[in-house]
Amino acid sequence: MRRTVLVALLAALFFSHLPTVAADNSPTSANGLTDGVSSGGYVEGTPTESVGWLSIGLLALVVTVLVFLAFTGKRRVEPLDIPHLGPAPQVLADGRPDPMGLPVITDDQGVMWRQHPDGKLDWWDADWQIWHGWEQ
Repeated sequence: MRRTVLVALLAALFFSHLPTVAADNSPTSANGLTDGVSSGGYVEGTPTESVGWLSIGLLALVVTVLVFLAFTGKRRVEPLDIPHLGPAPQVLADGRPDPMGLPVITDDQGVMWRQHPDGKLDWWDADWQIWHGWEQ
């Protein structure tokens, strides 16, 4: 929709600046007379240089604004489909590790351990916030 409007506006601006052509395909002046009109399609002796630069600058500004608005319109942001990156954290509501009812001790290096009834040990990984099994 926006591209259609942009193309229509550019076409209207382009065709509004074309010189008029008489029935015999000769360019005419604004009043319809062919006096002083060269074969190139412009009236000789008219000061068009400053008007030309002003028109080009204004047209460039309008086109720039329209292109900017066409490409920066509202876009729907869809949530990213991020894969599961690891196990879910095993922490309590207050942020402490969840021992799941097992006895917990902290060794001399500050590592937390929990012991299962069958004698297996788990150590607490504070970075991932999960318990890892310890293999002896």
